[in-house]
Amino acid sequence: MNNLAQVLKSEGREADAEPLIKRSLAIREKALGRDHPDVARSLNNLADLYQRQGRYADAEPVFKRALAIREQAVGPNHPDTVASVNNLASLYQAEGDSADALPLVERMIASGSAQLLGGQQRLGFLTALPFQLLVTEKPAAAIPETFAGYRDAAWLLKRQAVSVLPSVSSLKSLQAFARKEQGASSR
Repeated sequence: MNNLAQVLKSEGREADAEPLIKRSLAIREKALGRDHPDVARSLNNLADLYQRQGRYADAEPVFKRALAIREQAVGPNHPDTVASVNNLASLYQAEGDSADALPLVERMIASGSAQLLGGQQRLGFLTALPFQLLVTEKPAAAIPETFAGYRDAAWLLKRQAVSVLPSVSSLKSLQAFARKEQGASSR
């Protein structure tokens, strides 16, 4: 039932997927208990559905419950727990709430679990964060003229061997931030 719901969700048929996900969740809670890791999987699927629908206020408590179950059941550094941290950070970023996303990103980086998750790079959402949030100190030039100028920025991720490059939108965000800073300091 859960797998069918995931197929429907991937086809954009969220309205058809939601009752199946909720039913799967209810069955797992009844059969396994409210704090079982498989319940967290169903919660995660439901929260992902809500996020896809733009129902962020509905998604957040569900993602948080899935994370709490996983932290308790398998520990903070288990790949499933890291996936839940990643999911919550991605939700906050989708909402435009970088202030709440960043501590979760820092948590993954600090634990060293951000690098590989299930054998795959899972830091793609970092490239959507405003670039200035990923920099620990100002670049030498407020608005670097070349790509090499951005390469010299002191990344929050510098101590990790991660192959994540900023997206064009992140670089534009940094440039806009730097221009705003220049405008404020010239007044």
